[in-house]
Amino acid sequence: MILALGVGLIAITALNHPKGRETARATSVPTSSASVAKPSSSAPKKPAPTAPSATPKPAPKTSSPPTPTAITRPSVLVLDNTSTASGVATALSRLRAGGWTASSGGTFDGSILSTAVYYDPAVTGADQAATALQAQFPAILRVKPKFSGLPQGALILILTSDYS
Repeated sequence: MILALGVGLIAITALNHPKGRETARATSVPTSSASVAKPSSSAPKKPAPTAPSATPKPAPKTSSPPTPTAITRPSVLVLDNTSTASGVATALSRLRAGGWTASSGGTFDGSILSTAVYYDPAVTGADQAATALQAQFPAILRVKPKFSGLPQGALILILTSDYS
């Protein structure tokens, strides 16, 4: 009795749904042959579905986005813009321990606000490498494109007095 009541409730809910009556009409079986619609002879016939091919299709090739470790690591030239000589040695040691190729480029005479890595915009991926370098070494406070007056190189790291 409870089961019949549950089925009846579901049927009433389904038929009251806007698409429920359309579905009920489409799936109901006609009781007389007079109500069966005959297909028009002018309607195009659909071809019979074909069986799937026995030869498996190769999976589409997908390429994964480059990972941060896939970024090319160009050599880093370190310039000193501090009053202490130990800053460059410390920076070179840290960069090399972090997997970067680094060399000293001497001193930089100019006004630099804070420790920054300058990248050469003409070198493909240099901006990404500079960003990765800054992410790995938080003492590098800024990433900027190279300006004229800097030596050749994809990445130039200029240490200032805030470098620790």
